[in-house]
Amino acid sequence: MPYWATDKTDMTSQRGFFGWKLVSLLWVLLPQHVGLPLYGGAVINTYMYKQIAMSRSDYGWGSTILNFFVGVPSILIGAAIVRLGVRRTFCIGSALIFCGSLWMWFVASRVWQYWLGFGVLVAMGISFGGVMPAATAITRWFSRYRGRAMAITLSASGLAGFIVAPLLNRLLSTNGCNWRQTWATVAGISLVSAVISILFVKERPEDPGQSVDGGAVAVQPKALYSRQQLTTTFPWEPHQAYQTLA
Repeated sequence: MPYWATDKTDMTSQRGFFGWKLVSLLWVLLPQHVGLPLYGGAVINTYMYKQIAMSRSDYGWGSTILNFFVGVPSILIGAAIVRLGVRRTFCIGSALIFCGSLWMWFVASRVWQYWLGFGVLVAMGISFGGVMPAATAITRWFSRYRGRAMAITLSASGLAGFIVAPLLNRLLSTNGCNWRQTWATVAGISLVSAVISILFVKERPEDPGQSVDGGAVAVQPKALYSRQQLTTTFPWEPHQAYQTLA
């Protein structure tokens, strides 16, 4: 039997496995944490650009700063996942997007305020609520089906762009191009995503009394994959890992 085939026992164990429900849940959360503030923010800001005095260079710097602050907090996000867990890290992301959206709604009227609200606060929210905690959750819940689960999950934020942009354009056309009101909508959705994270995200399979892959035993050729080759039993401390070439 090839390693990807499943028997009746495997299929039975998958029916009540929360891991696939978690994939569906993350497929809902990632568009709210990444697709809406990132792609949606780009749409909203084109309307903002027409009302706040700034050059094209100033406007472009908003995206540059955003990309910088999406990447910079990575070490902090890793620490948050380890110390606080995936659920709370998602909530931090929702809180930062909420604060950034409120800032854009109530405060932003100058260039530096646009840079701070969108480029820093919203960007860090995208980072805390985005790929890193989602990928960590998938890694904890899946081994045999990890590639499949990861691909499905991470496709959500990209596909969200095809949905978010037209919807926001329609919203802006019906509310008189009120971009501040549209940022208020983003803030409200971020609160919804925080509630979803708190209520439904589960950290590890052990929490609901399950096991990785729903109890399925991975049977793979050793030539293709050997878990022992990729796993260390040495209790590495961060400073020890940083001192190694790898």
